[in-house]
Amino acid sequence: MKTKSTKSFLRLHGLLGRLPMVSSLHRFVTDRHSSVIPDRELFGLVFKTPVGLGADIDRNGEFIDVLADFGFGHICIGPLTSEAQEDDAEIPNKGIRYAIRRVASLPFSGILAIDLCCNRGSNTESLIVKDFNTAFSLSYDFADFFILDFRPSWIRSKTDPTLIANIFDTILETRLSYDSYKPVLLRLPPALPYQILDEIVSYLRLNGVDGLVLSDRDAISHVRAITKGDFPTIAADLLNDSSEAAKLISDGADLIEISSAFVNSGGRFLNSIYRNLEQKAQDNNLNQ
Repeated sequence: MKTKSTKSFLRLHGLLGRLPMVSSLHRFVTDRHSSVIPDRELFGLVFKTPVGLGADIDRNGEFIDVLADFGFGHICIGPLTSEAQEDDAEIPNKGIRYAIRRVASLPFSGILAIDLCCNRGSNTESLIVKDFNTAFSLSYDFADFFILDFRPSWIRSKTDPTLIANIFDTILETRLSYDSYKPVLLRLPPALPYQILDEIVSYLRLNGVDGLVLSDRDAISHVRAITKGDFPTIAADLLNDSSEAAKLISDGADLIEISSAFVNSGGRFLNSIYRNLEQKAQDNNLNQ
């Protein structure tokens, strides 16, 4: 759910961040640290840092130009549904059509991810599959990669390997109709039983799904163990202490997304993460 603090944060930075002096200051501060951190290549994309802005912040893609000045490796908008549901208690959003119009109107040259979910009222498998595929098709030309989100309550209860397989079978078939290849990842709710997680991971790897987004440290370590580190994983909204960034990566995360902590602490938190990763990179160079 988007809190009042998130809305206030976006309004403030949307107003100030488009002032040239403020924009330049944000870029200067973050570039100082992020330039030391090695680029990271994942599913065919080159991320200038492993730290991205996660979903649930700029849900409708209205401030990606301003947020880009903080120096994120990527920005994820959403969750977005195929139809607007602005008054929804969990993921209020203006719908995928509004978001792509907004994204197309803003000056943004970074890596953009779009987090997609089905509509709340979709209670059959055919409707759920249709929702995901409609939103995916409409937004295909506007994102660099996609995340199909199973966190909201109405879809979380249906986190079943068979349903996930049916959704991705349709999505991956749709992807074949485009000339360009866009990675597609799955975001799972936390605390899934390992038996279900293992079955899902097996399907994803065998069928060309590009990775996982997880908000569960134990699950990240488990996926790393069962795949021998050979399946891209994004750790989402797990950092409350910036000093843990390097450890989260060493435990199995290829990329990190921050959300609530960024709203609470702003650019200071992001810069602290970069200092932690910068120190780790320097230590690694000394040990080589």
